[in-house]
Amino acid sequence: MINYHRQCGKWGYTPNPIAWHPYQALLATGSTLDYKKRYDVTIWNADGQLQTKLNCQSYVEELQWVLNGTLLAVRTNVIQLWNPHGRLIRQIPGSRMAWNPVYPQVVSYNAKQNFWQLWDLASATLHDLGQNLIPEAFKDNLAWSVDGEYLVAAWNQPSVNPIELRIWQRNGQLIAQTSINHHQISQVLEIVWHPSSRMFALRTQFTVFLIDRAGQMLDQWELDSDQREWEHGRCFGWSPDGTLLAQANQTKLQIRTLNGQSISIELATTVMAFAWHPSGDFLAIAAWNNQIQCWDRHGKHLATVITDVADVGGRAVMIPFILEWDVSGSYLAASLLGCTVHLWRYSRI
Repeated sequence: MINYHRQCGKWGYTPNPIAWHPYQALLATGSTLDYKKRYDVTIWNADGQLQTKLNCQSYVEELQWVLNGTLLAVRTNVIQLWNPHGRLIRQIPGSRMAWNPVYPQVVSYNAKQNFWQLWDLASATLHDLGQNLIPEAFKDNLAWSVDGEYLVAAWNQPSVNPIELRIWQRNGQLIAQTSINHHQISQVLEIVWHPSSRMFALRTQFTVFLIDRAGQMLDQWELDSDQREWEHGRCFGWSPDGTLLAQANQTKLQIRTLNGQSISIELATTVMAFAWHPSGDFLAIAAWNNQIQCWDRHGKHLATVITDVADVGGRAVMIPFILEWDVSGSYLAASLLGCTVHLWRYSRI
């Protein structure tokens, strides 16, 4: 059962970036540009009580807990590192970021020099990944493996067929460089590593590719129709045990096994994002019609949560764009368009 719990944060024009702490029920929320032009990041506990406020002085685009949750990385016009008590520890030049999930490393983009750089905070070393390597427009197509040992980038220019693929070890050494040719011109949308770190899935508008960490193609399959690329939300992701891969496809969510079997979940409206529950038993799906629906891994509908009820703020437009479960799976955070961040409490019955 999922019940409405708390509201966190302020009103804004666009969905606020959110990030759960990896070990505690602490939720960081970034206030996007609102009518008062606030640029705060706020940290809340699971009861909706404000713990800390960070004044970032610039538009907040991304949040991520790093270094085992000891610091919160905030991407504004630079990369800021804050401790959970609100102290600014360090700033790193760069307008983009991709944090290693295990080691104290971050890839940042220097727009003035058009350089992607790998910073190692522990050894104070810097590795250049190359000039003009990855267009800034494809900033999201840079992903670390779950074990932190490999970094993959994939991109293509508009109206160009070949997809350029690069894989590095975490010391900056290039281990694979290849091009993927396909019969349709389709833009790279997202990369997600398998939980084992032995392979990753690459999603375009029309095709999903499975590729191992050496850059070898393992499998590929066509999607029914165009993928939707949203600025916010997650529409592609492995189940926690790595046995299923889900991808949103307009009004459909497809769940596919590694042996090719597929389950389709049909919604009456567009899928905005989804989030697997940490147990892997079910996922929450955000929909354009102000709903959050829960479906199990076999395609059975479990529950529907309406986000525009009176006790959730009273606004008519409250479309969920971002969904995130806390590490225990007890709380679901939703960042809503035209609103703010809300928490729902989940309990098995």
